Amino acid sequence: MWELILFIAAAAAAGWGVRGIIDRKQSSSHVGEPEMMWFNDEKARWERVTEMQLRVADRVVVTVPVKLVKEREK
Repeated sequence: MWELILFIAAAAAAGWGVRGIIDRKQSSSHVGEPEMMWFNDEKARWERVTEMQLRVADRVVVTVPVKLVKEREK
């Protein structure tokens, strides 16, 4: 009986350990330069920012293009 309980506890601990390793490996592969995103309420989706505008009294004063991040080829 004790062997069965010990086996179940060891299997659960091993599962948590493997899950932690996989999570760390996946999170490290997503690390990179962040992209600027904004939520478009009209289309109900996220879109990349391609330019930023400085507005004064609803009038655009300056428009600055934003360089999009390119994925590195491995």
